Amino acid sequence: MEKEPHWIGHRTAERRQTESGYVYRDPDNQSLAIILGISAFHTAGSLFDGANLWEVDRFVEGLEACNDPVAARYRARLSLIRELHKNGDLKACLPHASLINAEMRAQEVLESERRRSEALELACSLTAQRLFSGPSPSPSPSPSPSPSPSPSGVATAAKPSENVPPSRPGALRIGPNSKESTDTFIICRSREMYSEGTARTQREIAEALEREMKDAGYRGERGNYLSVATIERILPAGLTGGRAKNGRNA
Repeated sequence: MEKEPHWIGHRTAERRQTESGYVYRDPDNQSLAIILGISAFHTAGSLFDGANLWEVDRFVEGLEACNDPVAARYRARLSLIRELHKNGDLKACLPHASLINAEMRAQEVLESERRRSEALELACSLTAQRLFSGPSPSPSPSPSPSPSPSPSGVATAAKPSENVPPSRPGALRIGPNSKESTDTFIICRSREMYSEGTARTQREIAEALEREMKDAGYRGERGNYLSVATIERILPAGLTGGRAKNGRNA
């Protein structure tokens, strides 16, 4: 024999799901659920803006599960609505139901904004991955003559390469780099510096980047080192609340 589903929900709203929907254990709750589901009852149909009783119960139970400070307030109003319905006074339920409706709508808006924010973060992450998918192809080096053997017991010192591949996506090469590469590197590193707290103002970030690029041997497309002023102009607008591209305060 198939076992019946367990009753779920708050003790004042015990219910279980069937093939035709939710069934309440308490006959008065079941009566209220049926009335809310019939649009012909004008007063009751507008009670929860068309929401089913189980949706309202689940919403309040969710607040309680999260220890939301407003949970007790809405539980009290929902219990009062049930009591007023039992006494046949649905009209008196409207002020209490309107407050629950407002909270449900606010939660929906917050959830929608959260999903939108997560989608934007994912889009930015994917864009960054495409921008820094790897170093640009470099010409194949011409074969160099084999070095002469070193004397026994003497190690040969490795000669520094003038075109070392980037150590990570978005890194520059020793020597000249294209404007697109240097701009991308400056934008990326400036955001890292700001988030790490190593530099806070646009001027500090530009000065730190100027030193870092010079120490690493990263030059601009004309073969010269970028100045602090040049780097500061490339920084993303509004990064530190400084001046935007149009010269106005961000």
